[in-house]
Amino acid sequence: MTKLGKALVLFNLVLSVVFVAWGIGLVTNQVPWNTPQSTDGVRVQGMVKALEDEVKRLTPGQQAADARWADAYVELQQLENQRPTNQRYYADLLNSVRHGGVPGIDPPVQQLEFQGNQLVLKRTGRNPLEINGQQLSVSVDESMRAIDDKMKQIQQAQDEVKDLNAKTEELTILINGTKPRGQAVTAAEKGLRVQLAEQEEMIKGLQLEEQYLRSPLTYLTLQTDQLRRRQAALAGRLDELSRVSGQQR
Repeated sequence: MTKLGKALVLFNLVLSVVFVAWGIGLVTNQVPWNTPQSTDGVRVQGMVKALEDEVKRLTPGQQAADARWADAYVELQQLENQRPTNQRYYADLLNSVRHGGVPGIDPPVQQLEFQGNQLVLKRTGRNPLEINGQQLSVSVDESMRAIDDKMKQIQQAQDEVKDLNAKTEELTILINGTKPRGQAVTAAEKGLRVQLAEQEEMIKGLQLEEQYLRSPLTYLTLQTDQLRRRQAALAGRLDELSRVSGQQR
């Protein structure tokens, strides 16, 4: 006999032993489907009785679940009938928030109100939405337009500030010049401040020169006036002497 034949015979023997053990187990350990009569005082409940008791125990819960399901189904039908109206209401609220001008919704952006866990569905009469303590009484479009206008004003103000800064820089260069006083030659390099200082220094020099020249001139004028008075007095004296000498003759 070949090795394969010996292996098959051995495998057949093993299967035979397994099936015999299985059959013996089924015969000796039968499932008590019906409740058997108790002979030794030990009560054994059959599977059918146990399952019937389990069904009786679960029946009230099943009936309560069916009742709740029926009530929920009725409520579901009511909500399904109400859903199109709510969807139109929500669409109107969104349209009012975004664009405004929806009839019957005032203010355009409202705070939501709840009763318990239910949203209060009313189109007007609620308080305006507040953001950071400030009431938002206009739609998103109007808010965006206001923001755009404010941004344009800010940009315009920034452009004006830039122009003023450029003009201020030009005036600063015009006043202070472009080079230090010792190195500046032209009027643009000196600036108005240096030119003014030079003019003031020139005026001061001229005033000093005028004062220097005025002292001899004043002295000369006084001396000339005094000489003229003396000359007039001498002329009068000579005239008087001439008249007296004429009378004596």
